[in-house]
This record gives sequence, C-alpha cells and structure tokens, in this order.
Amino acid sequence: MTLTTLLVVAGTYYAILLISEVVSHLSGGPKQQPEPETWPSVTVVLPVCDEEAVIAETLEALARLDYPGEHDVLVIVGDGKDRTMEIARSFAEEHDHITTVPEAEDGSCKAHALNQAMEDATGDVLVVYDADNVPERGAMRSLVAPLARGESAVAVGCILSAKHTDTWVTRLVSLEYAWYYGGLYAHRARHKLFVPVPGRNFAIQRELLKELGGFDETVLAEDLYITRRLYEEPGRRVAYVRSAIATEEVPDDLDTLLRQRKRWGGGAIKEYLSAFSEARGNPYYLGRIVDVVLMGLDIVMPLVALLALVAMLLGQGQPYPALLLVTVLLYLVYMRIYGYKQGLILYLPLTALLDFYMSILVPIGFIANRLAGGEDPAWERTVKKGRPRGDG
Repeated sequence: MTLTTLLVVAGTYYAILLISEVVSHLSGGPKQQPEPETWPSVTVVLPVCDEEAVIAETLEALARLDYPGEHDVLVIVGDGKDRTMEIARSFAEEHDHITTVPEAEDGSCKAHALNQAMEDATGDVLVVYDADNVPERGAMRSLVAPLARGESAVAVGCILSAKHTDTWVTRLVSLEYAWYYGGLYAHRARHKLFVPVPGRNFAIQRELLKELGGFDETVLAEDLYITRRLYEEPGRRVAYVRSAIATEEVPDDLDTLLRQRKRWGGGAIKEYLSAFSEARGNPYYLGRIVDVVLMGLDIVMPLVALLALVAMLLGQGQPYPALLLVTVLLYLVYMRIYGYKQGLILYLPLTALLDFYMSILVPIGFIANRLAGGEDPAWERTVKKGRPRGDG
C-alpha cells in the first residue's frame, strides 16, 4: 500500500468524522434526555497532595454543585508538606457535606487514595475530580444522569483548559483538549465505540468498581487500567456527557508539557502492552483492543495531516491535496463552532508535533528501555501553579 493510498484512506476517515460532528452540532446536538425519576447518592472523591495553589478554587466549585440527590465530598489528603490539609479542613468546617481525611500511611499514589475512597465512601456512585478541576455548577447533575436512568454504570464528562495563563503552550493544549475531550469523545460515544475513562471528571457505580477490584496501585496510568478492566466483558459501555464540563490547569511552558506527556505516553504504552498480553483467547477483548488502536489514529489526526502536507511537497501525494484541504477546513470549522478562532492554522502543525512526541517517540523510548533491561519510569507529578493573584 503506497503512502498516497494511506493518506487518502486516513483523510477520508477524518473528513467523515469531522462532517458527523459538524452536522451533529448544526442539528442541535444530542437529544435532550428526560430527567431521572430518582437520583443515586453520590460521594465526590477528591484525592490531593501538596495542592495548596489550586485546592481552594476546586473546593469552592464542589461546595456549590447543583445536585438533586444526596451527596457529600470526601477529600483524601496525602502526606504532603504544604497547607493543603489546612485549607481542606477550613472548607469542611464551613460545609457539613465536606469531609477531610488523611490518606492511609501506606499510600503514595492517586490509585491508593481512590481505593481508600471506594471503601470509605457512603454514596452509591463515586464522582472523581482532580485537585485542579473546577466543574460547572450543573456538571455533576449531568454526569450522573446516565447512571440514574440506568443507561450506563460509568459516565465521563468533558475536560477543558482553565486558561489561567495565556502562553503559546496553553493555547496549544486548549485546542488539543477541545479536539480530544470534546470532538473525539462525542464521536466515539455516538457510534458506540471505545470511550476511555479519564482519570478525572467521571462517575462510576461504587459496586462496579469493587467488582473490578479497584485501581491497580502499581501502574502509571490508573485511568487506562480501569478502562481496560471495564471493557474486558461484553455489554459494558461508558456514557459521554459533553455538558458535564470541568476545567483544569494545563502546563504553560514547554518543559512541563513534555514531562507530563512523557508520563502519559509511558503509562499508556505500558497498559497497551499488558492488554495485548491478556487478550489471548478472548475475541471480544481483542476486538476492544483493535478499537483502542483506531482511537489512537483519531488522536493523531493532526499528525497525519502534517505528513500528508509533507508528502504533497515531496510530490508523493498528488491525488490528496483536495481531500487534505477539505479535512483541514472541516477541522477549522469544528474548532470555530466551539469558540476557538485564533491561531488555528499555526497550532495544527504544533499539535501534530506534540502527537508525534507522545504517541510515537515516547512509546519507542519506553519499549527500547524495556528491551535494554531498564526499569520503567517512575511517576512524576505535574506541579500546579493556580490562578494568578488578582485574577477574578
């Protein structure tokens, strides 16, 4: 198969994907679902450690969540060195439904804190946010609704950039988030394809999480681990709710961004290798893995577009220019629909380079390190800076 053929196939697929999203938006989006007759009890889980820069804003948002059923907030504070526990306790004193507990002494990771919450929570549903997540007031109501209606035991929301600072890196990541958490998730959920569970802004029935055995505390990507466990059996699906929006702080400099994506990419390839090793003899599970690979193609759409452009310049893709142009124009239309208007042409190739780093270079380095007998990289947290003072 020639490079031209590959580019034409990929371009056609992306064009269809983007057309479906634009048409869906112009037709009014997903149909309005009826309000559930009853709402399950919910425990909001917030695992934190050394997050004094962001936790106050997050707890303010959690305190004003609009949810019609019983709910409480469980803040699990790791053994840190800053004022995170002090700030969390001050909110607990002001709000009866917020509880602050220290993470067990043997814990040292987010997965451990989530497993602790699985045992300590009182709600039938767990809703998980990260320390820098700021959900909109009605986000949790929207997120839990599919569970309340019996449509799914797991639901994920839309994660967008908080834009606390304005650098070329934050603008780049904002566009990436809008495409990934907005476009791709909606597309895959609409067509009943593989929808991964992110590590935050998701809801899950507590009994199902117990049935899955909780989170693996030895992996780099606890979200991909639990996603893999969910899809091991037929019939399970993950609902996607775009209206359940939570914003989060994103890296504002290149070094922090690359370190974060190295961790994400390394954790992902480790889980994919484990999934392939466990897929033997399970045709359904193997099919789910193929679906994961297809989602990988979705993610690297900007990279394919950039490669197509290079091929054209080298004289290797003469039939492709019109299709490439249509695909890029559809991408621009899609992003403008959701309010992203500046720098789209500039940031498309930058997004492609970021995809190349995380989806290709990092996995190659991870596998090469394993083949050389090296140890897997240790978990490295991304330090949050919080909203600048004086910003409303």
